[in-house]
Amino acid sequence: MAIKFIHNQKGKATGVYIPIAEWREMTLKYEGLKESEIEAPLKSWQQELLEERLNNYYLNTELTEDFDSVINDIEHNL
Repeated sequence: MAIKFIHNQKGKATGVYIPIAEWREMTLKYEGLKESEIEAPLKSWQQELLEERLNNYYLNTELTEDFDSVINDIEHNL
């Protein structure tokens, strides 16, 4: 296994890096491992900003453009 330790500026190990292919193998081998992944909750200001932007989007959908159209516009105006 190609696990790599992540160190801070003082040389103290602060984390572990596991290549995604090996992580997937581990989640298949050890049931329940994937469910135990820790998801960092959003900070309150992040949640408020997200809700504000989503509300603005839903209230003004006529002002939005799809991704492909925007990219095409950018490419044609370069």
